[in-house]
Amino acid sequence: MEPSLRRQKHIPERDERSIYRRRAAESDSLSRLYSTTMVCYGFGKSTKRERIKDLMPLEAARQRTIITDNARARNDSGSPEVQVALFTARIEQLTEHLKTHAKDHHSRRGLLRLVGKRRRLLDYLHARDFDRYKGLIDKLGIRR
Repeated sequence: MEPSLRRQKHIPERDERSIYRRRAAESDSLSRLYSTTMVCYGFGKSTKRERIKDLMPLEAARQRTIITDNARARNDSGSPEVQVALFTARIEQLTEHLKTHAKDHHSRRGLLRLVGKRRRLLDYLHARDFDRYKGLIDKLGIRR
């Protein structure tokens, strides 16, 4: 191209284009660096796996111990006591998650649903057998 035409249309020289590409690549790498830093060092947890664990369902081993501790019979996994104990463990796990992630409103909604389910089961147990209800809230440390 003729130099006069280049000045009129402001078409950058070959070196200028490489400068623009380099700047774009630098800004892209910086944004990736910042997002990686947020993921790696954010929220006081050391690994991504530990952060994800906050939102995952209860581990199978922990769930089994909760079921065996609160079961009324040997193969009991559905009694109100077991269900309330499982809900309580999950509620505690979500509460810890929300202490570090205060703006996670989706998890907060799930927590409120769990609290409501647990409350309804406790009301049912209170109406059916007060002694079982009292023993359960004392055992789990639920205030009423």
